[in-house]
Amino acid sequence: MKIIYKENNGNIIILMLSLRCLKTHSIEAIALKDVPEGIPFWIVDDDVILSDRTFRDAWDIPDTIGTPSGVGSVYSSFKDIPEKHIKKMKRVKTDKPAITVNSAKAKDITKRMVREWREQEFKKNDVNLQNALVDGVDVTPFRMKRNWLRDLPDECEGRTVDELRALLVELGILETPIS
Repeated sequence: MKIIYKENNGNIIILMLSLRCLKTHSIEAIALKDVPEGIPFWIVDDDVILSDRTFRDAWDIPDTIGTPSGVGSVYSSFKDIPEKHIKKMKRVKTDKPAITVNSAKAKDITKRMVREWREQEFKKNDVNLQNALVDGVDVTPFRMKRNWLRDLPDECEGRTVDELRALLVELGILETPIS
């Protein structure tokens, strides 16, 4: 089981629960202590958390996840939590991911990664272009590559999250696709 919540800045937090802590405290008590005051949280099974971290900064908690299991409290230690507040909280049971990837944010992340990657590619291409000029070789392929590199971030438009990931793999920015 994990506890997930969204910070005020939009970041998704996943609390990984240690067995040692779970031996002495309930998941409900951990959530009440560790989730910031007033922030809704959900208690979910491990298998509904995305394993692909490519677009971690684009994660979101969908509205379809349902009612929160609880809300963060003011308690900063387990001994401060009154026993009556530690009640059995609803676990989210779903066959869908408890976390989704925001497409617009994934597109922005992909564009940033492509822009960083293409800087080195521009440099390599410029060296090849200069060598071709010195050698008197046709420079058209190098100019075409420069134009392709320049326009590459536009290739992110209209793509799904899976297609964005595939583009990063195709360019060699990611080593392998995550299944």
